[in-house]
Amino acid sequence: MFMRDSASVKAIAVITLVFLRVTTVATICGLQFFYNCDDGGIAMDLSRNSTLWV
Repeated sequence: MFMRDSASVKAIAVITLVFLRVTTVATICGLQFFYNCDDGGIAMDLSRNSTLWV
């Protein structure tokens, strides 16, 4: 019985780690720090958001 519980806990931990990383990347990309330049590139500007706090 403990082996089955252990496997379940490992599966939940792996799923959580995957979703946590994806959520972190999506949150960073969803912030309005990135903008398109005139030359077609992408730049990052932390001064554009005056309500930023860490």
